[in-house]
Amino acid sequence: MVLALLYLQLAAGAQVSTSTATTTPGPIADYLAPTQTGSNCYQGDSICDYSIECEMDGYEMDCESLSCEDERSCSELGDHYVAKKWNGTCEHWPDYSTDRYNCCRCKRSVPSYAAWEMLGTPGNGACRGRTAEDNLDDYYTVHHGVVEIEDCKALCLQHFPSCKGIEYSLGHCEIWTRPEGICQHVELPVAGFSCLRFGWAPLVPVDGGEGRACRGDHSTDNDDSYYVVVDAELEDCKARCVAAPLCLGIEWSPKRCELWQRPIHGTADRPGFTCLAFEPSGLPLFTRKLLLL
Repeated sequence: MVLALLYLQLAAGAQVSTSTATTTPGPIADYLAPTQTGSNCYQGDSICDYSIECEMDGYEMDCESLSCEDERSCSELGDHYVAKKWNGTCEHWPDYSTDRYNCCRCKRSVPSYAAWEMLGTPGNGACRGRTAEDNLDDYYTVHHGVVEIEDCKALCLQHFPSCKGIEYSLGHCEIWTRPEGICQHVELPVAGFSCLRFGWAPLVPVDGGEGRACRGDHSTDNDDSYYVVVDAELEDCKARCVAAPLCLGIEWSPKRCELWQRPIHGTADRPGFTCLAFEPSGLPLFTRKLLLL
């Protein structure tokens, strides 16, 4: 009797699988400032070594040296850089001092769940920003002489987390660093272009996706702290999630995109809404249902 009713519910479109999106929330930003835990200065405080560390899991140290000829300080390299070493003897001992500063920041490590997603068909898609005409030079850096697409991918990983994807054609590699990610692709009159974005694995529908609003642990669990709201169309919303430091799924309705930062275990019936979630297995998700059999 129970099985018969269960099959009837499946035939009517009820989702009863107990698969859930379970993943540990990760880093919340591409870059953070290291924490200073100590210092050691000598030569009359002319040389200082600072003990710094990346306290949060999922980050690694990213350092750059400034030569004695470079008059910049660490803060002028960009946000989140702090000094790991300072050398004030450049002018006094120029033959022995080569670097004035060693500057470091914490950058997001390449996560194990990250994946490449092809936009369009291989050899027939060029990357774009928010629209098909959105192709500003500021979105990418060009590397010439890159023979294989795998070499272009490797360059992207070297520039992670700034790199959000690549556009590749023979000998031409674009490293896309648009913070919001790659939203669109276009087919060009010439073949040989491929567009791939890198980040969170492709999203899959939750409870069918369309007509569903995302929820936390159950159908009424919906707290503002679970997500970040942006104004975006559906494809733009997906791209922002793939590129984000932390995004476990999206809820989309016209002109409203929620980037979910906690696992989605439930949905609610909402016409015009779409709920998609990150799921490592890549299979469609169905939330737990209370079956009254």
